[in-house]
Amino acid sequence: MNEIEIIIDGKIYRLTNKNNNTKYDRAKKEAGSNATTRQILAHYDKHLGYIQNEHGDKVENGEFWEIEKTRIVEKPSKLEYKTNKELQDIMRNSIDNSYIPSSIYNKAKQELEFRNSNKNNGIVAGGSISAGGDIIVNRNKIENKKVSGTSTKVFERIVIGVIITVVATGVVFFLGWN
Repeated sequence: MNEIEIIIDGKIYRLTNKNNNTKYDRAKKEAGSNATTRQILAHYDKHLGYIQNEHGDKVENGEFWEIEKTRIVEKPSKLEYKTNKELQDIMRNSIDNSYIPSSIYNKAKQELEFRNSNKNNGIVAGGSISAGGDIIVNRNKIENKKVSGTSTKVFERIVIGVIITVVATGVVFFLGWN
């Protein structure tokens, strides 16, 4: 009996050819040439293929297909259902094509960073995150990128704002506009 092992999110799944004939080949064909292993597994699940978890227990049919079916329906609008490659393609296309809004690029980038941070317990390997504009985590190195004098500029703006407010309030009371 042939077994095919697929690893998704660190979990091992075994697909067997026991009474499954050509289900795996059909699943690969239906998922498409650029399909991820998760998408192939979902299409295999659609055909009620026999799937075991890493402990040898049968996985309930439909679990993977329901997720993929939702992803296909909501694909144009939901970034959370897109694969990493699809997110990278969105980012690449928004750089190359001016008609794709930068907000879509930023959302795709955030989704990828979120996924990577979940995989590495908060450490983003090969990515970068800016925290408050002062600290940047880049390729597991934490650097302080604070520009000297930034806090002084912020303080100056606050003081100027307070002075303007006090002067405006004094003018209002002095002229009796209250």
